[in-house]
Amino acid sequence: MELPVISRPTHRAVAPIGGNWAALFIYPDDDLPVVILTNLQGAHPESFVDEVACYFVPGIRDADGVCIPRVITALQTELMKRGFDHILDIVNDPQHKRSEASSGKPT
Repeated sequence: MELPVISRPTHRAVAPIGGNWAALFIYPDDDLPVVILTNLQGAHPESFVDEVACYFVPGIRDADGVCIPRVITALQTELMKRGFDHILDIVNDPQHKRSEASSGKPT
């Protein structure tokens, strides 16, 4: 049996995916399996299984190509509080730029 391997610099995953309604990702470096079963064909749980894994291994969240970076979720939170018409104010805010710099993400 051949298993597809998701290649990334860290947090490798082996991912046999079945029928667009079930997903099994095994993260061998993190000693973590994640299984998602749905009863809806076409639900594509493979598109959000990494996000579930982030709850169990926090380091996965900041890995390249995995989950949404914290700087984006912080921006989304601030946009939801202040409104999307304030996006430039939020992005240009020096405090936001400091949090971006500390996360190692480019501006």
